[in-house]
Amino acid sequence: MRRRYGFWRSVPMLTLVLLLAGCGAEVAPLGPTPAAPIATEPVFAPVQPTPSGGPPEVVRVVYEPSLAFAPLFVALENGYFREQHLDVRVQVAQTNADAVAALAVATGGADVGAVGLSAAFFDAANSAGGPRIVATAASDPPTNAPAKLQARRSLTDAGVIRSPADLKGRKIAASGGGGGGDSYLALKVLQPFGLGAKDVTFVNLSPAEMLPALTVGSVDAALIATPYATLAVDMGVGRTLSDAPAPGATTAVYAYGGPFAARQDTARRFAIALLRAHRAVQGEGYRTDAHIRAYGKYLGGTEKLLRDTPPLVYSANLVLPRESVRDQERVCRESGWTRHREPPDIARWFAPEFAAYARAAS
Repeated sequence: MRRRYGFWRSVPMLTLVLLLAGCGAEVAPLGPTPAAPIATEPVFAPVQPTPSGGPPEVVRVVYEPSLAFAPLFVALENGYFREQHLDVRVQVAQTNADAVAALAVATGGADVGAVGLSAAFFDAANSAGGPRIVATAASDPPTNAPAKLQARRSLTDAGVIRSPADLKGRKIAASGGGGGGDSYLALKVLQPFGLGAKDVTFVNLSPAEMLPALTVGSVDAALIATPYATLAVDMGVGRTLSDAPAPGATTAVYAYGGPFAARQDTARRFAIALLRAHRAVQGEGYRTDAHIRAYGKYLGGTEKLLRDTPPLVYSANLVLPRESVRDQERVCRESGWTRHREPPDIARWFAPEFAAYARAAS
């Protein structure tokens, strides 16, 4: 069941669909996603049968409202967690900071986080007993990503902004502001032009707030999610500078809280259900009627909106996004957004054994 606690307030329906922790949904290519090679397989005990006696074990999940986590919603609605004798209770977090805070609570917080990568998450992961990354949630497609970098149309028409290089000294709207997944995506567009975080000002706005900001000129550009990006062009207030800011990048993950990872058997069964859902949304499975209804239940939005939003790429094997995490942490740290200043031991942020167990069990 869904619960909203305390600081987790309801978000406008359309905004829920598009907030990203940086990012949206899979580019579900027609056909299964190719299996990525597994660099190192951890050693684990033989697959155990699913327990059948006693009440289901409760697992508390906090999620950011994004189609990056579409498989999680499918697992909930298709009964995959129930089949693993799990009672999964979800909480929606309005911001990435709220989700990370819930996951970092030692007792009484979330067991699992479906969260965006951010400076806040990296600081939490770098702390003793912090959350551990279990798998990628979704990666950006090579073209037509759900989030675009757009400039204010009046500035492009006047020739003031012709390319991302012209954004130096400008204000860029990004959900979460500096340190969030959207600011990282924007910087990936700016870096080839010699620009970094110190050369622009990131303004923390939701996608719904970006249209009026572009209209009145309070920002000069925006890392803006579909369908707001389409609306900005149709309304004549935005022009796209990049339709795929970081092809292949992962900015959203599944993470286990430290105490939950210690519940090894339960954590393994959660991963088994999640892997099954990731495989269920491959290719045309992403847009089945039942799955569209599942996305709508947890995100809101119309059926047309959910079908038309460009999807992300979901891993069919719950691969670990090691290089994406390494690069995003570096960008956040070098931009001064993290508390830590020295390169951390990122290898300890990952817990590959759970996805490996799920693959062996499937």
